Amino acid sequence: MAAPLCEAFRETGGGFLGRDSVHCALTKALREVGKHLMQLTRLATLVSRPLQLEFLVAACLLTVACGWELWRPIGLWRALHWSFWCLPWSVLAALPPLLTILALESPLRRHVRWLREFREQVLPLLATFLGRLQWPEMVALSGLAGFSEEVFFRGILQPEIGLWPASLIFGLLHAVSVPYMVWATLMGGYLGWLLQLTQHLWVPIMTHTLIDLVGLWYIRLVAVPRHTVG
Repeated sequence: MAAPLCEAFRETGGGFLGRDSVHCALTKALREVGKHLMQLTRLATLVSRPLQLEFLVAACLLTVACGWELWRPIGLWRALHWSFWCLPWSVLAALPPLLTILALESPLRRHVRWLREFREQVLPLLATFLGRLQWPEMVALSGLAGFSEEVFFRGILQPEIGLWPASLIFGLLHAVSVPYMVWATLMGGYLGWLLQLTQHLWVPIMTHTLIDLVGLWYIRLVAVPRHTVG
């Protein structure tokens, strides 16, 4: 999806000399993006509704991110460089947020209002919308969300407006409920801090993906049966 925009950027040596060059490159790249979107639209009819929606959101976020980087370069491509240490960093970084899932099933939830509200209000909504995903769809949805959202929010928005403003916008766009919005805002701040700490965008990308994947697994195996029985 982002390849045409990235290619146009590389062809000009990482930047543009004038607005005419920008206009021509963006016109050509966005025309190619449109073709890819049509192909994705036809492909999306073969998958579930949540994954269709994620395809659309990811396409929009990546298109805006690449267009933003073309128009106002802020170092997105440098942040996407890979290092072997990104993988162990990501696995370790995913562990603290995943403690939330353990807390939802622990006696602690009886004494913490936020956990109780999350379990009673948010999980039934997520179980209704995401509970029928198959394992390949879980992996695809987690990967798409992790990559596209981190590229946009941490790779583009955070350098422009700051860590917590970007995290707040991230949380507001996940406002399924107040508890979930608060949790998403805090997770946005945590993922942004990981980027600042490691200087590798792949760390928050893979951390986000792992958190989503385990969360979907929890919804499918624990929340859905409970919601169905209830």
